[in-house]
Amino acid sequence: MRVRINNLMLALESKLSWLLQHKHFDTITGSLFFMNPVALAPQLVTVIKANNVEGVSVSLWVIFATLQAAFTLVGIKAKNFGMFVSMALSAMISLSIVFITLSKT
Repeated sequence: MRVRINNLMLALESKLSWLLQHKHFDTITGSLFFMNPVALAPQLVTVIKANNVEGVSVSLWVIFATLQAAFTLVGIKAKNFGMFVSMALSAMISLSIVFITLSKT
């Protein structure tokens, strides 16, 4: 199974090399990483300002925070500073949403 997955990943890398090796790929993806915390920020502001947070799914935000924490570690392992910072900020925002929502219920 592991060999098949490795072969699949090598095939994908080969087919997408025109994109993955593009001279601006790292700059573009690095910029895109920061869209995640920017996209989460309005929900944080809403939860802070709201008197009623019944519509906020705490379990969803816990899952988001868990995924973001995992990808923070992936960023460290891959030595990808943009991924690390973006996912760490996103995890902090998600956890803030969780704690604020729980404190208001």
